[in-house]
Order: sequence, then C-alpha cells, then structure tokens
Amino acid sequence: MDAQLVKELFDYDPETGILRWRISISCHKRGSVAGSRKSNGRYLEVRYKGGWFLAHRLIFLWMTGRWPEPETDHLDLDGVNNRWCNLRESTKSQNAANRAAFRTNRTGLKGVVNVVRDGKAKFEARIRIDGKQKHLGRFETAQEAHAAYVTAAKRFFGDFAHS
Repeated sequence: MDAQLVKELFDYDPETGILRWRISISCHKRGSVAGSRKSNGRYLEVRYKGGWFLAHRLIFLWMTGRWPEPETDHLDLDGVNNRWCNLRESTKSQNAANRAAFRTNRTGLKGVVNVVRDGKAKFEARIRIDGKQKHLGRFETAQEAHAAYVTAAKRFFGDFAHS
C-alpha cells in the first residue's frame, strides 16, 4: 500500500485520531471508522484485501507520504490514541524505552529486579539498549535502583524515556 492509495481509501482527522473509510468497500461503509482492536487490545488494525495494517502506521503514511522507519511510537503509551500529536517515528529501542513496567515485574518499578545474593535481598537496575541488557548496579532499595534506571534512560533515550 502506498500513500496515494491510503489517501483514496481513508480520511483522517489529526485532532481526534480517527481514521475513516472514504469509500464503501467490502463490508465497510463510507464514513465508518476504519479498524478494530487487535486481539491483544493494544492497537487498532485495519483489514484491506486480505492484509492487516496497524492503523497508526497507515496514519503516519497518510500524514507524511511515507511509511515510518522502522516503528511508530505512541507518546502517552495508549496504542489506540492515534491523534497526530501523540504519534512519532521511533527506532525499536526508543519504542521499547517508552513503555511501562511489565505486569510481571514484582517491584512495580521499570528497570528494577529483586535478586537474592548470599541469602540477602538486593535490587538490581538494568536497562536494555539496542537489544543488549546493561547492568547499572546493585542497590539496597528498589527506589535507589529505579533512580539509577531513570538517569540512564534519560541519558540513552531522551524524550523517549518512560519510567
């Protein structure tokens, strides 16, 4: 799909983030909202001619005339908030930096892991940069480890850092 086809198929409102079908096609009526939540519920995806397209990537193409390279990031972490002011092009590493702590994180703090060494609990700070994990140190409290993560995230990811 190219920019010309996207403009022919869809209308987009940058203020609301809503992508609508410009024409009636298949089961989609003109003016209806394009896309539905993916099975994981995190993003909207649009079906066209047997293919699935992430709505935020189509919107980036619609707005700029080119596909985002390599990814599109949602500033507020809400994958269905496709207002133009909430979208930005990012690398995979930047996109991963702008993510909340995983639900499985026992400390609840991004970049912090609880480890037991010599029978004593400590907290390690870790950060992933370009797919490689970097150890930031071992600390007495989770808050100290998190502070080390926040400092490193700001240094490596700037505006993409999310803690």
